[in-house]
Amino acid sequence: MTPAIEVSNLCWRVAERPLLDGVSFALSGNGMYGVIGPNGAGKSSLLRCLYRFIRPDSGTILLNGQDIHLYSRRSFARAVAVVPQELPALFDLSTEAVVAMGLIPHKGWLAADSAADKVNIAAALAEVGLEGYGRQPFGKLSGGEKQRALIARALVQKPQFLILDEPTSHLDVRFQIEVLELLKRLDICVICTIHDLNLASALCDELLLMSRGRLEASGSPAEVLTETMLASVFGVCTTVKPHPQHGRPLIHYYYGYNGRTASQEKEEVSL
Repeated sequence: MTPAIEVSNLCWRVAERPLLDGVSFALSGNGMYGVIGPNGAGKSSLLRCLYRFIRPDSGTILLNGQDIHLYSRRSFARAVAVVPQELPALFDLSTEAVVAMGLIPHKGWLAADSAADKVNIAAALAEVGLEGYGRQPFGKLSGGEKQRALIARALVQKPQFLILDEPTSHLDVRFQIEVLELLKRLDICVICTIHDLNLASALCDELLLMSRGRLEASGSPAEVLTETMLASVFGVCTTVKPHPQHGRPLIHYYYGYNGRTASQEKEEVSL
């Protein structure tokens, strides 16, 4: 069976510094895939390659078996929706108009919104907790509200693939959980970077663990989020046990390093 996304030996350098170094993986189909790793690991660079914002120096990315750079702009936009890390200004547009931009790949810029379109826009806003916000200027929304509006825009686009760079970065704890649960319910392939490892563990079907531009591990949360791997990649001391609700890895962190390594800290705690 052809993977939904297949990445082979992806490399990208900036000023001779490798930001992506031989990254290869395959995603089988619909599901929630989390990209995790420390700052500077190459997570955002990987996503930008996946949605064609940057072109890698070498390697291939296949979408349903076809090189992503062979897709026309419109056909790619119909297949792939993106919620970037940087929130756009769009100060002159209403929130409803921003969400309606998700319809452009299917209709074009000048086509008027139909009654069905307006129903879909209102439903998407309600889905992300912004019911009644349609008439408000997008520029006056809070950071978290803007993030949710962009997710609503992606929902009305009805893509096969949804790529999000830190979709929970501007959200409080409850909305972080609600937004990720919403994304998980979608019957599409969702790829997102997540900093909170316990959220990633609870809600992602598979994880891709990046470090220094390389893919260090991939697989289920139980396969990736081990104490040894967390110490190696993040330099932290942890205890990992099953979560009492869902049984997936729950990470407990140790504190007070003061320049010590994770192994030194754990040895001291265990004494």
